[in-house]
Amino acid sequence: MPKPTKNPKIKKDFFEWSINERNDGCLQATTYVAGVGRIRRSLGTKDWDEALEALTELDRHEAEEHGLAPKFEGRNRSGEVTIEDGWQAFLDDRDRGQVQGGVSPTTLKRYRAVRAHHVAFAKKKGITEWQQFGKQEFVAFGKEREKVAGPRTVFFELNLVKGVNLWLVHEEMLPEQLRLRVKLPKPKGTSTYCYRQQEISAMVRHCEAAQELEWLRLVILGLTYTGMRIGELASLRWSDIDFDTNHIHVVDERSRSRKKNTGPVRTTKGKRSRVIPMHPELKEVLRPLREQAGGYVFKAQKGGQLRPRVVLEVFIREVITPLSSTFPTPENEIGFQDGRLHSFRHAFCSHALSGGASVGEVQDWLGHADSKMVEHYRHLRDDQAQQRMSSLSFTADDTVSAAS
Repeated sequence: MPKPTKNPKIKKDFFEWSINERNDGCLQATTYVAGVGRIRRSLGTKDWDEALEALTELDRHEAEEHGLAPKFEGRNRSGEVTIEDGWQAFLDDRDRGQVQGGVSPTTLKRYRAVRAHHVAFAKKKGITEWQQFGKQEFVAFGKEREKVAGPRTVFFELNLVKGVNLWLVHEEMLPEQLRLRVKLPKPKGTSTYCYRQQEISAMVRHCEAAQELEWLRLVILGLTYTGMRIGELASLRWSDIDFDTNHIHVVDERSRSRKKNTGPVRTTKGKRSRVIPMHPELKEVLRPLREQAGGYVFKAQKGGQLRPRVVLEVFIREVITPLSSTFPTPENEIGFQDGRLHSFRHAFCSHALSGGASVGEVQDWLGHADSKMVEHYRHLRDDQAQQRMSSLSFTADDTVSAAS
């Protein structure tokens, strides 16, 4: 369904909702409850179709909270918990605000995506209740998801399904004997492509050649020299950059008290702020731009705030696709055509370590609490490995000579 051009009013089963877009692009819904007043809730997504689906859930949830509908007890008349009802109860529990132990809108959106995959699988297999979803069905679901998703995505989805099952057991909606007891080995390595230095240079030159891609050139340089996630880069403000100390502050504001509204609360995946030393070449790029109006450092083509999903779409269409013939990807292998914005983070880590930075330094710059994640991002190519091996010395000088 196409997104309306104006903020629409949508009548659901219990309330009439007004939908509008927040500054960060997420959609939110507002309604009026008699005796309570106006209530406003985030729909946890920027996608219109997903927002409509979330609105149906929200409408029912608010009706239950205000006594306009009976609360869901988790079981149908036969005492069984349907797949959809179990998921709904779990999502309602998680959608109670982070201060109260809930999850962020972004995480909730990921949960809903997994639910959609799981519900579709259950319908395909004729599974209607959680009581029918045992170890055999769990394994089958994982195998089906592996056909279309990467190892880490499947690992996340399977763990979440296990988590829903465990939550239903703890809530006494399922008996203990139906608890899924399946050990999942954490996938090693990564399927994310890591850009080579010549590929990054080619992307920068490609954007330089087209004035309308100048904003994207700056984004590419920002990601290349900082290793930041695109969401972090999009919310970076000039006040976060100290040109005197050459530091970039990546800020997590969820625990800060702010006296004035400066936009949406900024967060990081690691839930903590960090400092990244500013590379001299990036400093030279940013210095002339700091006089521009507006608080955000990196901006979209027309001067507005970057939206990660839009940036990715333009990046694939205007950069990856045109340059794919220059850097062909071997058949059945991961190559340049599979590169995405997150690939710059992998490249940053790999090139920093290859250039002599310590694991601890890179760990701090990336914002990871565990050094194992640095190894996850590290990519050592054959040519780099050969150079590294050639630079090592294992014996005293002239010990080994050619055979006579």
